Amino acid sequence: MDSGRCRQAAKAARVSAALHLGAIVGMVMILRQGLPPGKLAERWDFVCFHREAWTIAWVAWMVAAVSATVAFGLMARALGRGRAAVLLFAAGNMPDLYGLWLYITVPFASGCPDELLRMDRSGAFLNGALANGLYTVAWAVLVWQARGLHRGLDRLAVAGVAAGALLTVASAVRFEPGMVA
Repeated sequence: MDSGRCRQAAKAARVSAALHLGAIVGMVMILRQGLPPGKLAERWDFVCFHREAWTIAWVAWMVAAVSATVAFGLMARALGRGRAAVLLFAAGNMPDLYGLWLYITVPFASGCPDELLRMDRSGAFLNGALANGLYTVAWAVLVWQARGLHRGLDRLAVAGVAAGALLTVASAVRFEPGMVA
């Protein structure tokens, strides 16, 4: 492995982690007020009266998703293998970014509170099941190709794949406690 490429991949991973942390803060501080399990009327009021914050918090998730793809690609390049994994991970960006864009645009375009319920179903499928499923499979493929590089990383990677698989299944069956945990 090229040490320069490893450093570049590590830097991209740190940047992506920081962007994800910012998106998580946005989820906790802003987005959760417009998402289940809150009452529909309260959620709608929040989304309508905090449109800019709602939009910025979803855009933070979009930036985090793209940054993860860049970091993932750089990790695969540093390993010298993993093109299939990178393609799977990048494919996960398509439903992820589309689902996030829907959260930003659809409720305001329709002006109807019931659109939040439709967005809950669409988001669970596009972001939670489809995108996260592709991300998890890609991670599993890359972990398999990098196995044995470091014992501690192998264990951590398996835990990440297991957590991703659980979130994917919880989202696919719309088990909200599993989607939040």
